[in-house]
Amino acid sequence: MDISGVEKIGDKSMMLLAEALEISRIKNLFLSFRSCRALSDVGVQAIVNALPSSVTLLKMDLGDCEISDASVDALSSQLQHMQHLGVIQVNLHGCKEVTETSISRFVGKLPWTLRGAKLDLSDTCLPKDIQRICRRLTTMRSWMPSKPQSQIKNPTSTNFVQLEPEKVGLELQRSEERRVGKECRSRW
Repeated sequence: MDISGVEKIGDKSMMLLAEALEISRIKNLFLSFRSCRALSDVGVQAIVNALPSSVTLLKMDLGDCEISDASVDALSSQLQHMQHLGVIQVNLHGCKEVTETSISRFVGKLPWTLRGAKLDLSDTCLPKDIQRICRRLTTMRSWMPSKPQSQIKNPTSTNFVQLEPEKVGLELQRSEERRVGKECRSRW
């Protein structure tokens, strides 16, 4: 559902949409509210709290909306009820009231069963290294506290540890250098 830029769409409309979502069995959910200036944390919280647990793919565009940490925290809380979620993509581009505190809580609550995640934090007040970390699931996991092997779906996978953003930035640079090196070697 794409209602990007519709200025009259606000919290009341989101409450009605939330009622419809609660009873659905949707697997792939695409919600775009980009630039809906009348939409606030109240409307986003209503939608997020109504997300069906059956969702396996969630793409949510809240770019340039007037939302804050309260919306991100609501989404973080809802993640624990979405046992089937495999991929999540959230766009918070231009959401100036979103802080590192809610983003770190969001990243910390990402299910370890996820196969993919992307969080667009461009044009926010967050530091560039945090914006870069949240572009991919693998770098987000390097920022999360480690989980016991028994909680990870694939026990042979790497157990990630919590790193400071500066170390993650350095690791991102090294990873990129390794990737470029492999690409160059494969061409020869």
